Amino acid sequence: MGHLDSASAGSPSPDGLLAELLAREQIRETIARINRSNDRGDPQLKATGFHDDAEVTSGFADRRGPVGTSPFTIPPVAFHHHIGSTAISVVGDTAVSETYIYAVHRFEYEGELYDYEARCRYLDNWERRDDGPFKIARRMVVFDWVRTDKVDGEWPPPDPWVTKFEPGGRSVARDVLYWGTPTQEYRGEASTREDHSYGVLGTLSSLGNLMAGDGSESRQPEEPTTNG
Repeated sequence: MGHLDSASAGSPSPDGLLAELLAREQIRETIARINRSNDRGDPQLKATGFHDDAEVTSGFADRRGPVGTSPFTIPPVAFHHHIGSTAISVVGDTAVSETYIYAVHRFEYEGELYDYEARCRYLDNWERRDDGPFKIARRMVVFDWVRTDKVDGEWPPPDPWVTKFEPGGRSVARDVLYWGTPTQEYRGEASTREDHSYGVLGTLSSLGNLMAGDGSESRQPEEPTTNG
């Protein structure tokens, strides 16, 4: 890993400061894009933030080369990753960052549901190669704590299994809500990208290239889907 210094030596020029700010924003956008790919189960989108020879280490799912496959032997039925604070240090065409992450995964095992929670940090080494955008060359996932809970609670009666937003509150039919949908590609099947976000955001795969100034055009948003 590189180092996050508390202060850089000397005062940067206006052009140098602007270049650093643009690099920081491109890195933040890429972190958000990778995070979105985790929740959408979209390995193609995730790969846009890593170099082809990137190394990812976490202790239970270490790998080098193209990323995108799930580290879990049992695919989760739902998951959510939340980004916390991010510290970034940029030096020329290299950078390092530390990003706090809160992740929740729901698994089904032998007919029971379990929630796995993790408080962790991404320690990333970034490289900008051949005048392209910054991408991750090395990522280490550091776990601060984890826990697993069995999902066995239910709402108070009446009709405890109907979706509600608070105990004793009004019932809401499940098919009325807008539910998130991971791509089937996460499970090794053909990608459908049915989640509502694709209709609004497209793939977001080229924003980093635009910020790097290579002239790429971002994909136009698709028509919103109507899946429930």
